[in-house]
Amino acid sequence: MKLNHIYSKLFLAVLSAMLFFSCNNDNDFVKPERYLVRFVFNDAVIEFDDQASLGATLSLVNGQHMATIYGAEGEFSGLTIQVFSNSAITTGTYSGFSLNEHYAQGVKFTFVYDLDNYLTDTDNPSGSLTITELTDSTFRGSFSAVLVHQLFEETITLSQGGFYVKIMD
Repeated sequence: MKLNHIYSKLFLAVLSAMLFFSCNNDNDFVKPERYLVRFVFNDAVIEFDDQASLGATLSLVNGQHMATIYGAEGEFSGLTIQVFSNSAITTGTYSGFSLNEHYAQGVKFTFVYDLDNYLTDTDNPSGSLTITELTDSTFRGSFSAVLVHQLFEETITLSQGGFYVKIMD
């Protein structure tokens, strides 16, 4: 009888731990122990975690602020996200894309998957990126986008995206 009681307590402890660690918002991107870019494409999780092929840059050219976040796997697959603003890139949400005579504003995506190129549709941009953490050395946030094939009329969706990358010098 005492053995059954111990097993019951052990089962409850394991079940509680599983529920505690599995409950999170799909939009939350838990801080990983390593740098990575991760998202869902065609019902599969795509994860770029090659530490030599991940990063972010910040730049300012003629009043145009830009952040570039990138991740790649091998020679044929990768994602680049560019954030454009007329003010300093900070935490917050960037969406859409527009270009005027002085600067660009918004976010652009380029996704290469097995040599197929998918881009932000500049006529109907649909994508957003939220920067939740920006330090002197790292970027963290989430994203989603609808992209169009570079040559064909095919559209794809990148969802549940998240990133944690090092800012390169």
